[in-house]
Amino acid sequence: MRATVLPRRRPRQPSVRERRVGLGLLALLAALVGLFLLAGARPGPAGLPPPPAASRGGLLPLTTPAGWPRGEIERYDADSLFEKINGKADAYLALAFESLACASYTRPDDPATFIDVYLYDMQAPLHAYGIYRVQRSGNEQALEAGEEAGALGASVFARQDRFYLEVIASGPDAAAEARALAQAIARALPAEHDPVKDPAYLPRAGLKRVRYVLESGLGIEALTDAFLAAYADGTQVVVARPASPEAACKEALESFAFLNTPAEFAVLGPYAVGVVGAPDPARAKALLAEVSEALK
Repeated sequence: MRATVLPRRRPRQPSVRERRVGLGLLALLAALVGLFLLAGARPGPAGLPPPPAASRGGLLPLTTPAGWPRGEIERYDADSLFEKINGKADAYLALAFESLACASYTRPDDPATFIDVYLYDMQAPLHAYGIYRVQRSGNEQALEAGEEAGALGASVFARQDRFYLEVIASGPDAAAEARALAQAIARALPAEHDPVKDPAYLPRAGLKRVRYVLESGLGIEALTDAFLAAYADGTQVVVARPASPEAACKEALESFAFLNTPAEFAVLGPYAVGVVGAPDPARAKALLAEVSEALK
């Protein structure tokens, strides 16, 4: 085989202009890297909320007051809520549900005794009020926890600010610990807004229950953003703030007339006010006048 040996060339030296261009590019690159690092070190905008799912787990303590250890936290959003609570999900979604953090606490010496905790972020205190009133039976024993709480058997239900809390114990042996845990979690929940209370314009005599819905009050699609009050004699009062109070009253009157259900409705500024199912016309007119006067 014949080998060919070529004469070695002398390396080419860059010109002065090429050197200047190269140094300029390096300086520009260094400046860009510095700006990138500086931007990453700056805090975000003052009003930027925390990530909804990541911030909720910290509200569930690692152990109960008696030291029962907590398992892994599960998180669900509006798209996955059905996977956890299936048929009940619609009620939460109708009130602008945002996220759910849940976990189980197990008694160390008895794995069959446990407490399940469900912490729902409902975006706004009024929505938490609404889902609490939907889920409660009215037979709960009042409990001091958050803005409103009740215990039924071995379970506890509470609301605080934008959160709705359920603490479900496996049985009577865990009931006391479930109440203590619910109170501990409620104390850790934020209180960023004024507490939501039953509206003062609803007459108190005979009042059994007050609820709040974002849509379809009393089954009428146009009655949105509504408080609903149920009375001992079967009468129901609705006070809604729909997009069009006039259209809402018209739809409601037509619907209840079709159902042959007595109803009185009136427009008062931005409100559609109605009384449904009163035992007699006098009762309906008196309630309507009382609520309307209070709203003024």
